[in-house]
Amino acid sequence: RRVPVRAVPAELDQSLRALLAAVEEGRGALGELASGPEQARAVLAGLGELEFRGLIRRTFGGRYEASAP
Repeated sequence: RRVPVRAVPAELDQSLRALLAAVEEGRGALGELASGPEQARAVLAGLGELEFRGLIRRTFGGRYEASAP
């Protein structure tokens, strides 16, 4: 499911912006976003931050997708 592009909050740092863009492009599973355990921890922290801000949501099967604008 593709979600229309929204304005990205200015206060997001570059790593969160990149993670949000990846989720918006349809790469919503941890295995698609991280290549190893260290990177997985950082990605999970970023996903949690984006979810807390209401920019993404967790769906069935643990995938993430962009929230509706």
